[in-house]
Amino acid sequence: MVIAEFLSSIHMPDEAAEAILDAGSKSEVKEILSSDDFERLCFYPTAEEAGKHIRERLSGKDGRGFSELFIHCAAAVRNRNEGCWKSFDGDIFTATFGCFSRFVNESLVSYGYYAFDRGFWTIRQIGAVLFRLGALEYEICRDEKRVQIHIPSDADLRRNSISASLAMEMEFMKNHFPEVCGWTHSCGSWLLSPALPELLPETSNILAFQRRFSLTKTDPEARDYLQWVYKFADPDRSSINLNELPENTSLQKRMKEFVLAGGRVGVGYGDLTDRK
Repeated sequence: MVIAEFLSSIHMPDEAAEAILDAGSKSEVKEILSSDDFERLCFYPTAEEAGKHIRERLSGKDGRGFSELFIHCAAAVRNRNEGCWKSFDGDIFTATFGCFSRFVNESLVSYGYYAFDRGFWTIRQIGAVLFRLGALEYEICRDEKRVQIHIPSDADLRRNSISASLAMEMEFMKNHFPEVCGWTHSCGSWLLSPALPELLPETSNILAFQRRFSLTKTDPEARDYLQWVYKFADPDRSSINLNELPENTSLQKRMKEFVLAGGRVGVGYGDLTDRK
């Protein structure tokens, strides 16, 4: 597999794919690809430090993040061809790395242009510790002996879809990481916020998802909802005028009324108790 083929397989938008491939011809990118930093990026235990160093090396030369994204794509292809992804099903590889296209598309919604700013996150996919299995993503957290469940922005939250994903995860872990099967499965998200039952109908797929978890703690001050409900990017959250929040969906409208009245959405954390 080569990078152009990889970008096509994950449905990277044409404009972004062209920018990513162009970035691959830059001298600083070529230097990084032949450096120890790239080797360490491909190996999860050293990837975080290597990723930070790579961003430092690209500082001031990578306006929209496509040089970093090219390097991360190269690491994904490298690990697929000869590294930690070699033994996994191709469909799971493609589904997992669809995150690259998803993040680039999310940037278009938030900023109005394609960009990549999630290099701190995609080391997990590159290192084969986070997998997209159906609707959800599952991250193996060995230090904590738990599996962290993540909800992609394009996840189908209907009950049958979530149940199918959880069943797929159980089979996947049994086949590839049997030691993980007995570990606690946890989730932290605005989707687990205890405020949501006030804002959504009882039949809501979000509330059905919530009910699969036993709440362990909350962070009422978290403002993640501004990104995921209102599509404001991370750097913009501190300057947002809540009075100007859009009201394009019923949830946006109800949530705006809620926070303007002093309510706090926050984030909930819970452990999975219901796989059915």
